Amino acid sequence: MSPQALAALLILVVMASGAGVLYSVIPGMRLDNALEELVMLSNKASRAGGKIPRLFTNFQKGVDNGYLPKDYKDGSGANKFGNTITASAAAATGVVTMTYVTDDAAQCKFLAAEAVGRVFKLSSAACATTTLTLVIDPMRS
Repeated sequence: MSPQALAALLILVVMASGAGVLYSVIPGMRLDNALEELVMLSNKASRAGGKIPRLFTNFQKGVDNGYLPKDYKDGSGANKFGNTITASAAAATGVVTMTYVTDDAAQCKFLAAEAVGRVFKLSSAACATTTLTLVIDPMRS
C-alpha cells in the first residue's frame, strides 16, 4: 500500500471515529436544548398567566398576545423533539398548566427532575409516560 493510500485510510478511520463520538453526543445536546426550551416557555407562560389569565386559554392565545414566541404557533409539533406543547391558564387564578411531549419516558423523567429549581414558580412536574405536565403559579408584577 502506498503512503498516500495509507494516509487516506488513516484519515477515514479518524473521521469515522469522530463521527461516532459526535452521534453519541447529539441526543444529550437535544435533551439539554429541550430543557432550555422548557424553562424559557414555562417562565413566559407564567408571565402570561399573571397578566392575561382570561385570554390565555390555549397555547396559540399566548403566542397571539405576545407572551410566547411566534415561531411556536399553536404548539403542535413545535418542541425540540418535534412533538406538541400545550399551555393554558386558569381564568380565575392564572395558574398555568403546560404539557411537553418527549420521545420516551426517560427523557420525560429527566426534564421533570431538572425543571425543579429551574422553572420559576413551579408547583409540580410529573410524567405520564412521555408527557410531562407542569403546573406553574402565575408571575405577577
